[in-house]
Amino acid sequence: MPNPSTLNLSRVLRIVWINPGISRIEIAKKLNLDKSTITNIIARLMKQAYIVTMSEGEASPQGGRKPVGLAINTAFGVVLGMEITTDKVMVSGMNLQGHSLFMRSFLLQRENERLEQVFERALKDVRQDIEDTHMPLIGIGLGLSGIINPITGEIIQSIPLDIHQRYPLLERIRHLVDVPIFIDNDANCCCWEEMVCSGRDRYDNFLFVLAEDRFHSVSLESRRIGFAVGLGLVIHGEVLRGLDFSAGEFQSVLWKSGNTSQFSFTDDVMAEIEKYPDAINDTIQELAVNVAFLTNVMDVSRVVLGGGLEKYGDLPLQIFAQEIEKNWSYPQQGSCEICMVQNGEYAVAIGAAAMFLEKLFTVPRTSSDQENLKPDELTGFEILDSCKIER
Repeated sequence: MPNPSTLNLSRVLRIVWINPGISRIEIAKKLNLDKSTITNIIARLMKQAYIVTMSEGEASPQGGRKPVGLAINTAFGVVLGMEITTDKVMVSGMNLQGHSLFMRSFLLQRENERLEQVFERALKDVRQDIEDTHMPLIGIGLGLSGIINPITGEIIQSIPLDIHQRYPLLERIRHLVDVPIFIDNDANCCCWEEMVCSGRDRYDNFLFVLAEDRFHSVSLESRRIGFAVGLGLVIHGEVLRGLDFSAGEFQSVLWKSGNTSQFSFTDDVMAEIEKYPDAINDTIQELAVNVAFLTNVMDVSRVVLGGGLEKYGDLPLQIFAQEIEKNWSYPQQGSCEICMVQNGEYAVAIGAAAMFLEKLFTVPRTSSDQENLKPDELTGFEILDSCKIER
């Protein structure tokens, strides 16, 4: 069993994070803990500057003291989110409540630069941005295309990044910075962007369609393709990774053998898609046909489109809505919201930072020997407690 003290600290932190302005009394009710326990936990968290008080709330009809709202201390530190693609690096800095502090992008040098070198260069490039916040860096989330093992921080395989055997990325970058680093697939990161930073209701079951317009791979001889697609799936509030961490890897059911792209269209069309008047519409429709099948089979509440689809206005929304309705076999259509990503081209980077926040404010499920864990293996309160920041 988890340590009860640490477990309750994590539970309180998560409640306050999800419900800014919540009172001690409301926390006690939600967690079914007595008021004295909550008072002691809050006192400890406030002493360590993890949470702060907000303005007083409304007094009860019976009178008495007004409840004091609590919130995560947004001045505690900076969380960095980063996306490395085939041609650029996107970086986002945010505070602990998920509010953006800065965003930057850098072109990839594309001269056989190793991923760890790209990561180190990006860190140096945003050092001044971090210093300008007057807060310390406390953690990093990193999103990449391909099959990623988020437990070990390994890239199992990535066609876009030209990685065809296990690549121990976390092991190679851990020494570069003395904070926890979490790594995951880019489409999975977009799921956390939607859950943490979109401002929309947090649905337990939804699908994220990441369709990026980029080069096929980092190789200099690679050709541009119209859309590189990955899917992020959230089931019962959890990001689905699959048995071998390959959940969400996409290839159209109409794909034709020999194509470099994930679609039925030839490489010539996908390399210069703007030259073919119907190609963009046809590609979006083929993607929508695939997604419609999954949407109706899984009965998800929301489909979020991102990665570049937003630049085509309402067209993708209309096509997806039509295909989802067409695929539904019953007279009464199920309710599924179709919307665009909130944070545009920075969705993966912001989602990577949101992934760190989700890990930071999670409640540990199993016990472990905390003394032997590396910073990137911690969860919940232990992550904050590992940040040896003098106040």
